Parts: sequence; C-alpha cells; structure tokens
Amino acid sequence: MFVSGIILASGNSTRFGEDKLMQTLPNGKTVLEECISKFVKSGIFNELILVNNPKRDLTSQLWLKKWNVKIVNGGSLRQESAFCGIKATNVNSEILCIHDAARPLVSIPLIKECVLKAKHVGACIPVLKVTDTVKEVINEQVTKTLNRDVLFKVQTPQAFLKDKYLKAYKEFANTGEFSDDAGLFELAGFAVHTIKGEEYNIKITTKEDMLFANFIMQSQKRS
Repeated sequence: MFVSGIILASGNSTRFGEDKLMQTLPNGKTVLEECISKFVKSGIFNELILVNNPKRDLTSQLWLKKWNVKIVNGGSLRQESAFCGIKATNVNSEILCIHDAARPLVSIPLIKECVLKAKHVGACIPVLKVTDTVKEVINEQVTKTLNRDVLFKVQTPQAFLKDKYLKAYKEFANTGEFSDDAGLFELAGFAVHTIKGEEYNIKITTKEDMLFANFIMQSQKRS
C-alpha cells in the first residue's frame, strides 16, 4: 500500500501575528520541523509533501532535503491547498494522510492508527468528545443548548483512500469552504470513521497556544 503524507503549511498565521510554524520549540526544532519529523519517524510513508505558503523561504531548512520532502505551494482555501498536495503525489499513491503543520505534538501511534484504519474503512479522523456545555448563540443571544453527548472536536491527521477523495473533490470542491478535509468527504456521501484523538494534539493558532505547547513538551521531557 503506497501511502502519501501531506502536511498543510500554507496559512498566513494572521491570529498569531508572525509565522507560527517557524517558532522554536523547547527541543530546538521549529514547529514545522517537529511536525514533519513525526511523519518521518513513523516509517509508514512512501512520500511526504509539504504544502507551503510561497511567502515562506525554506531554502535554509536543510532537513527538508535530508528527509526528501517535496514542496509545493498552496491555494487560498484549505481544500485548494490539500488538492495542491494531492496533485503532487505519486501516481501509485493509494492512501492520503493530511495533517495540519500547526499540530506538532501529534503522536506517531496516532498517525499510524489513522492510516491503518483508513486502509480498511476508506476514511478515518481522530476526535475528542466535547465535555463543556455548548450553546448556539446568534447576535449575542442564546438560541439553543446543543446535546454534547453527540458532539466531538475534530483533529488531524485525517486519512482517506485517494480514489474516493479525488471523486469527492471533483464533485463538491466548489460548493463552499471546508474547515477540514473530512467535510468534503462527508458531502460526497462517503462514510467517515473515527478514532480517539489526543488531548495534547493541539493546534497552534495564538501565542497562548504556543506557550501551552512549550509547557507540554517540557512536561513530557521531565517525565
């Protein structure tokens, strides 16, 4: 089974205020390098593709060449960036594993589990059960309290059979903006299966998230 890893790194880091992926973590690696290193160490990928923001200069990042990471430029929407990565995959690619570069603390076991389950069921995403009470609010007024028993937070990586993903993209990519890759898959009527996500697999969006990521890594090192 030929497996392609696609790392999405084409965002503008607007809420962070500077390039969050080039921030240094406690182990001396950047967020981007730490993220991709997990995919390399997993040993299950036949190729790795980095979907980059063309404004980011990666010429000094020698580890990309060492790990044979292919670099392509992304688009303006998430599904466009994902497709830029998919178009760069090998013709023999059968499974796509798409991950946000801003989630550097993802574990290798989670990556492997996601890919292996997708191989058997077609699509797999990691989720975490919502524990807080969630309310629908419109114009600063509560309109509904949602049933948290059926609500889950979604993470990446998300893995799909390539042929099904391409079919979904061809039919539905232009119908709207998708905040995750599984949304496109769902719209096409394909089943999306889940596995348990990880509390520490956080997405770095703000400076506070970066502080939390540093704290997690320092705590893991001490233990």
